[in-house]
Amino acid sequence: KTLEILTKNITKLKDEVKSTSPGRCLPKSIKTKTQMQKELLDTELDLYKKMQAGEEVTELRRKYTELQLEAAKRGILSSGRGRGIHTRGRGTAHGRGRGRGRGRGVPGHAVVDHRPRALEISAFTESDREDLLPHFAQYGEIEDCQIDDASLHAIITFKTRAEAEAAAIHGARFKGQDLKLAWNKPIANMSAVDTEEAEPDEEERENITA
Repeated sequence: KTLEILTKNITKLKDEVKSTSPGRCLPKSIKTKTQMQKELLDTELDLYKKMQAGEEVTELRRKYTELQLEAAKRGILSSGRGRGIHTRGRGTAHGRGRGRGRGRGVPGHAVVDHRPRALEISAFTESDREDLLPHFAQYGEIEDCQIDDASLHAIITFKTRAEAEAAAIHGARFKGQDLKLAWNKPIANMSAVDTEEAEPDEEERENITA
């Protein structure tokens, strides 16, 4: 049944690509979005087939995660797929901005927010791995995602602190189970000023309880 759903989704996307090509002057971004969704579905289908056959999927799984991350950055990654990626992306587009600046602090304060934007995530199963990124993409724009297949431990970095907080509060419940969440704070590149500003947030190293 899963294979049938994936195949139907791929066929539908192929038809969409054909219909938007001839005689239509649609924006290039629409075509790119459709192609991205098709590539995700093709890769997911290939991954599913190889897993069912008991083949090695480490590299393919890494490729799929990279595709998911790219889709999340573009705001076209959906959540709650139930296998197969829907054509309507739910990744939010707010919080965009130029440069690599960190998230804003409290409105009205012209101070850079040095609080962590990355969440350490654990207590999920191997079968839930592919659905983890789409689940958190609905809470904001994701900058980076690292998943350790051996320990089933992930670190997801959001564009802004506000989006990370939303994910921490609302994203702990995943597929009927509670994920274990904690703030991940880089130790490198911490100046004296950064350290001083970060002191009130030391407790954020503790696990998050939603």
